[in-house]
Amino acid sequence: MGNVIRRSREEMSGLDRNLGIIRGNLLEGVHFVDSAAWLRGDDLPEEAARTLGVSSLSDEEEQEAASRRIVTTICALGEPVPFVFCLDQ
Repeated sequence: MGNVIRRSREEMSGLDRNLGIIRGNLLEGVHFVDSAAWLRGDDLPEEAARTLGVSSLSDEEEQEAASRRIVTTICALGEPVPFVFCLDQ
C-alpha cells in the first residue's frame, strides 16, 4: 500500500484518470464518502460524479473494461508485491 501513497497524482492520472482523482481525494480527505463509494463500484448520483470530476461509463461493457483496468492498475502499483483477489459473483 505504501507504493500507492508514494505515487504522484500525475503518475496515477497517467495510469487511470479517475483512479488518480479518487486516490487524491482519499489521501486529502476531500469528498471521502463519495470517493470511497466510487472505489467500491457503487453507483453515484450524477451530481456526485460531477463534483468528484470522474467520468461516468455508458454501458455494462465499458464498466467491465474500466473495472478490469482499475484492478490491473492497483495491482501494478504494488509491484513487486503479489496480490490475491478473491471475488464472489
